[in-house]
Amino acid sequence: MYFFGHINRYFLHVELSRPGAGWGFAMPVERVQQLLDILGIDYEDGKYVHDILQGKFITAISKGRMHIGESVAQVGDPYGNELMDVGDAM
Repeated sequence: MYFFGHINRYFLHVELSRPGAGWGFAMPVERVQQLLDILGIDYEDGKYVHDILQGKFITAISKGRMHIGESVAQVGDPYGNELMDVGDAM
């Protein structure tokens, strides 16, 4: 996750990857807690999200066919039971 702020706008850029491919999406900071809850991350005492998720599966659904550079529309838990719309987060 990469935090970006500029002229009264701020958001996180989240990057998802697997060997040989990667995708990303931006989301308002106010929605981060919802994403962490869906992914089952206990953030009470502070954690590095990269360390927690490394090697774990999550669901990412694209607007198209999930080609490299394609926009992510939804992200959620590994089984796709809980999904969060992120495609138009900006």
